[in-house]
Parts: sequence; structure tokens; C-alpha cells
Amino acid sequence: RYTTSKDAKMSEKLTKALLQALVKDQKILVNLGKNITWKMSQSGTFAVMLKMDEYQKRIGTKGALFKKGNKNENEVLEQKVLPTIAAPSWPLSQNFPQEVTLEDDVKKKIGKKLADYYGDDKACWIDSSRADETFQAFKLSSKYVLVTQLCWSGAYNFVEASWVVTKTEDPKVNYIGTVGNAIQDKDGTIRLESSTKSRGLGDCWRYERSVWDGESFVTFSKGTTGLCRGFVGGAWDLPTLKGVVKPQKFE
Repeated sequence: RYTTSKDAKMSEKLTKALLQALVKDQKILVNLGKNITWKMSQSGTFAVMLKMDEYQKRIGTKGALFKKGNKNENEVLEQKVLPTIAAPSWPLSQNFPQEVTLEDDVKKKIGKKLADYYGDDKACWIDSSRADETFQAFKLSSKYVLVTQLCWSGAYNFVEASWVVTKTEDPKVNYIGTVGNAIQDKDGTIRLESSTKSRGLGDCWRYERSVWDGESFVTFSKGTTGLCRGFVGGAWDLPTLKGVVKPQKFE
């Protein structure tokens, strides 16, 4: 039985029962409460489980999902440990990161360097003068400033790019990528994120999230919602990159 929240966690017992039912091609019904029952589609299940076993080198072993056997598991791939990113954390009351106004000459120096990222076959392809109008700067530390501005736009997407700028006489710019929307997460860390539609309906998306580690922004989450299936929000969450953010109290 599940609630109507986005995610539901299954017990180990229920997970085993579900896998057994999938393998045996049994009817699977999900009770959503209020007399709502959903029949779970098993179309393509066998192919997916077989591909999982093949990739993990489990075919013919006791631990296989689909094609079990008595082979030893010496060649089975080991589970990878998710990379951990130590990220400075500030009290939410400080409202970090704070937008700042740069002096005109400093902004001009930075703008000249950002212009190198705009043009044909460059990271950003809108007119750089148009991008200049969206220029924003945020204080990250006494040494670094985050700069964001529009990178490209389409019929239904507006995408920012971000740079970490070192505050020196000749500012150094480090291109982060097409992530923007600087926010302070509930854990106090500073994050950038982007999400783009693959088509106007919004039934398939790409996303990327990065976190400030004190010197740069590190990507810790990236993925898509898979194929476009005709309903808003997308069908799945298919990560291609995952990491663990560990907040560290900023001193």
C-alpha cells in the first residue's frame, strides 16, 4: 500500500515478493488507497532485468535477478561507492549567497573575459551584449565571486551559465557550465541547478545540480526523466551521475 507522495519506500520483504512476481510473470496490483488499484505493467521487465544481470556479470549466478545459476560471483562487479563532496554550510539566517554590485571597471574586465564563451561553436550562442543585460554577481567568500548570466535560449528554455571569478587585479574566470539559479539549500550549502525541457509539453527533462566546495562548484547530480511519454513532469528519474553532499560548518 502506498501514499500519494512522489516516493514510496518498500520493505525488503515486499521488494523480494515484487521481484519474484516479476520473474514469474504474475499479475501485480498496487493499492493506492481510497479504492484505487493500479495494475503494474510488466512490459519489457524481462529485458531490463536481463540487461542488469549482464552488465553486473551476474548471469548464471545465485545473485542474478533473472537467469540464476550456480556459478561463483568472483567476476560480479563490486558496488561503487558514491563520491562524497565536503561543502561549506552557512546558517540559513545569513541568506547566502548574497548578490553584490561590482565596480564598473571590475565588471568590465570580467565581461571581456566572459565574451570569449559566446559565439558560434562556443558554450553560449546568444549575442553577448544581450547576455550582459542579465549579469549577476554573488559573494562566495572574500576571495571568490559567482557570476551568472544568460547563455542560450530557445522556444521554451532559458539557460544560464556560471563562472567562479577570483577577485584579483586581473580577475580570473573559471567556467562552471550551464547551471545557474544560485540558491542556499536547506542544509546551508550553496548550489547551482538547471533543468531543461526536451520539448514544450514538459514531459521529458534533463537536469544537473552542483554544490560549492569552497573553491569551485562540483556536480553531484545529473540525469534525465527518460523518453517523452505525453504527461507533464516526465516518467522516470534516470541519474547518470550521483554524489553525496556532506555539509561542513563554515568557519
